[in-house]
Amino acid sequence: MQNKKISVLFLLILSVGLFFAFGFQHLTKFVTADEHYWTYERIPQYWQALSDFNLKKTLINDKPGITVAMFSGVGLLVEKDPTSHTTKVDADLRTFDVSRTENINLAFRLPILIINSLLLLYFFWIIKRVTENEWIALWSVVLMALSPILIGISQIINPDALFWSFSAAAIFSYLAVLKHNQKKFVFLTALFVGLTMLSKYTANILLPFFFFNIFFYYLFICEKYTQAEIKKYFVSQIFNLAIIVAGALAVIAIFLPAIIIKPIYLYRLTLGFGAMQSIVWTITIVSIIFLLDQFIFRSTLSLWLKKYSQTFITISKIVLALVFSIFVILLVGRNVVQHWQLFEMVPFDVKELKYIDDYGYSITLWEKFLFEFNPLVFSITPIALLAVLFVWLKTFFTKKSSEAFLVISATSFILIYYTASVIIGITSIVRYSIILYPMIAFLGGIGLWQISQKIKIKNVLNLNIAITLILIIFSSAIVFSIKPFYFNYTGSLLPKKDLISDAWGYGGYEAAQYLNALPNAKNITIWADYYGVCEFFVGRCITDYNLETGQYSLDYLALTRRGQIRYLQNNAKWLEKETGIKVAEDYNDPNPVWKIEIGNRPDNFIKIMKKY
Repeated sequence: MQNKKISVLFLLILSVGLFFAFGFQHLTKFVTADEHYWTYERIPQYWQALSDFNLKKTLINDKPGITVAMFSGVGLLVEKDPTSHTTKVDADLRTFDVSRTENINLAFRLPILIINSLLLLYFFWIIKRVTENEWIALWSVVLMALSPILIGISQIINPDALFWSFSAAAIFSYLAVLKHNQKKFVFLTALFVGLTMLSKYTANILLPFFFFNIFFYYLFICEKYTQAEIKKYFVSQIFNLAIIVAGALAVIAIFLPAIIIKPIYLYRLTLGFGAMQSIVWTITIVSIIFLLDQFIFRSTLSLWLKKYSQTFITISKIVLALVFSIFVILLVGRNVVQHWQLFEMVPFDVKELKYIDDYGYSITLWEKFLFEFNPLVFSITPIALLAVLFVWLKTFFTKKSSEAFLVISATSFILIYYTASVIIGITSIVRYSIILYPMIAFLGGIGLWQISQKIKIKNVLNLNIAITLILIIFSSAIVFSIKPFYFNYTGSLLPKKDLISDAWGYGGYEAAQYLNALPNAKNITIWADYYGVCEFFVGRCITDYNLETGQYSLDYLALTRRGQIRYLQNNAKWLEKETGIKVAEDYNDPNPVWKIEIGNRPDNFIKIMKKY
């Protein structure tokens, strides 16, 4: 037993250490879109508002992104005035003190990486209590720690960088509430729900998911419950959920005091988001019905659910079949169907489903789900993917069990999330789906445990250690293969001509190093179509689409795939203006002076063109 504890602890620390080590590499050598808003504007505004007791100004963004300000704000102790990093020469031109760029990036990014590294340790602790199995907990954490996507997002000053970790902590904590019904897990859930909502408004999905699990978990445990125990279960769990909601609101009020001044902000963050008002009313009414059922109607409705519990569980497995089918169809179809019109015509990052019509393609409901799932399917590492497919298949043919509940519950969360995306009409790129990657890792951990149970061997400890080491080695190899552009990881099963993510600022540092090495680089003027180059370039950098002063001639262009889409969508506007940037033909020039293809995918490029 002592050897087992030491082995698990060592492997856990190794995994978390690798997460931090990979994340620390290249941490300062890129700048993604929108990060400058957080570094130069929103984070300083939050802390200045608290300092001045100007509470209204603590609302810095509609995300709301408060956790980014809270934790990245530690960087202000080192870089007290990040705005002085850039100088606006005139309407078109900015220059940067490139000697400070990496210091600023380190100061504001390192806290996020540290927080997520520490939360990996929490995930092990809480998953172990949910599953009562340290190997499932360990393998889940390994799959999270060595997910290129989760490493990559944890390097970026963005609400999603903390949204994935706080939401996962909230979900796993709530599963512990259901299993153990202990107040410490209730308070932990409230804390993490509050932090998740302070990160991003899509955290609202947690409340209906938790409420759904009260009834779903009941189906798995009700057979051994007496009427008195059923009453205790529903009363305590509904009460727990009320405490979680109240606690989360208290956390929000503490760290976003703007809602005290203007409560309408809280409404926009919660009830005012999407269909939440209707959902909250539904949850309230159903809760009242079940409380009345316990106190007045002698648990009549609850006993009816108990009678047909196995039937409902069998029906719920449709979720597994549906998600499994979507994964298989995409994995096979993207390789077998040479011209899948949906993916050939429509860019993966079209912002809303309604815009797909602009590409001349009418999309069915089934195709909407395929389009939503596509980025997730092809950004999961091979071992995680195989383990998840296995656990779905096995659970579909398994009778009632605690593991079956966890598998169906986590899979339901994935389906609920994408269903909400389809209803809202948002296309879920990798970043928008970041909340799902911990669930995939959790399912993969359960899948690996079930696979290990199929292997008959006397020394189980050595077998599990071997599985862990193989998992760490192969997963590390995957991370190493895409380094340092972790967030652009794409599985090898996606054809090379296709994309699920673009550079999003990656490669800008490398492009700037090429330009900085040119003779007389400080006197060179470039135009960049997307953020990521300028902060590392010692010369003059223009990002505006109009040279309104007319006093600059461009020496080089820094061009990217994302910038190309933005430019061509508005090409007519630039052409009709005499001062507009004219670079349409340069995107198709096959002879750049410098180029990098992220992940060896030709369309995911950043290139330097000489402007003659």
